[in-house]
Amino acid sequence: MRAHIESPADIGRVVRRIRESQGWSQRRLAEALGVGQRYVHELEVGRAKRLDAHYLEVLSALGVRLVAEFDDDLVGSPPRTDSDVGQIGPVQT
Repeated sequence: MRAHIESPADIGRVVRRIRESQGWSQRRLAEALGVGQRYVHELEVGRAKRLDAHYLEVLSALGVRLVAEFDDDLVGSPPRTDSDVGQIGPVQT
């Protein structure tokens, strides 16, 4: 399954759908991850206060793999740093 993610609520819907399809309650998932049921609930409704290791553990426990998709023109030379100012040509590494 693929899901287009544009917001925390989108991730929450994916988590809930997979959790329910596996027959897990919010409490069971929370206990398995060592977090409170409220954390899982807030994640599922898109109100998780922060993206942290627990957030990623929830996704991993449900078999969700995050993949970043971006335009090819965003990838090229490494970003310039302050020490590169005034240089001409590609950044030297």
